[in-house]
Amino acid sequence: MVGIRIHGLKDFAGNTSYAGSNPFDLFKIGETPMSSIVTLFDPFGFDSKQIYSSIKDNMDSLVEKAIAIRAKY
Repeated sequence: MVGIRIHGLKDFAGNTSYAGSNPFDLFKIGETPMSSIVTLFDPFGFDSKQIYSSIKDNMDSLVEKAIAIRAKY
């Protein structure tokens, strides 16, 4: 599983949101919080274009990392 924060992107009104809490804190696999298993990527950039680009540029490595983590479970 890959977690990607999507804050900082403009909506139709031009507003941007802030990062909330880690949603994977709410779920467990057995007694293990998913937040300790799933890496939550925080894309970087100063505008929507840079944030989308950050997600795109890092997607391959995020998937590879998720595959490596999954192999442990």
